[in-house]
Amino acid sequence: MDVETLIGELSEHRKLMWTVDMKPGVPRCHAVPLDLIVEAAALAKLQAVEARSVGREATLAGKMDVILERVGAVAKDVASLSQDVADYRKDVSGVKDVVKGENVFTRWTIFGTIVASAIGVLALVLTTQGSMQAANGNVLGAIQAGLAMKAATQPQPAALEKK
Repeated sequence: MDVETLIGELSEHRKLMWTVDMKPGVPRCHAVPLDLIVEAAALAKLQAVEARSVGREATLAGKMDVILERVGAVAKDVASLSQDVADYRKDVSGVKDVVKGENVFTRWTIFGTIVASAIGVLALVLTTQGSMQAANGNVLGAIQAGLAMKAATQPQPAALEKK
């Protein structure tokens, strides 16, 4: 049964409680309204509950302060990490630009190498063809010169028959 219900019931009936004052030599009895006794007891209980509540409030406030400090520390860590991420993104962006520039240079280098190789192969083919033509011409000239020498050194078959 809670205190308010009890106070309500006792107040309805207006019961009296008899108390005895024991003074030296003269005992006296008198009636005290029970409402006053219950009110005093309820007030004492309320004061005790209030004191406990204040204590709990102070404890909870201390715990909340600790939690708020930790949340503040976490918020600072998050801000620091977000700044680190932003710096990392800037660094990656800079590296990406450098790599793009190097890729363009590499592409032009490869293109130049391919063109120079094609020109070199073409020059080699033309030089080889010219050399082959010259060699063929020299061989043909050598064969003709050899035939001419052979013809000059060998007697003619008609001259042999006349003798």
